[in-house]
Amino acid sequence: MSATGGNNINCTMKRILMKLFTDNLLSLFSYNGKKGKKKFCDLIICPVIFDAVKCQSKFMNVSQNELESRIKYHLAQAPFNIKKNDKLGINAAAAD
Repeated sequence: MSATGGNNINCTMKRILMKLFTDNLLSLFSYNGKKGKKKFCDLIICPVIFDAVKCQSKFMNVSQNELESRIKYHLAQAPFNIKKNDKLGINAAAAD
């Protein structure tokens, strides 16, 4: 995971999440479990993702809040990504 890079923290976090999860799975979660969704922050993989990002030298000084906000953003966008892919005719199996 730490070898997954990007030009900035947003790209890096997006690439890591897209390698690990589908949008269908991410749409079941919110970071803190709001709106009846499951808590992403309680998953064992969550601190592993943080560590993988922070072990990259260019992201060593990125705050925990910034990392959390990137995950929150991508979790919130997952349902919209599903709708967009459905509209474009891209199914979940092809996206994996």
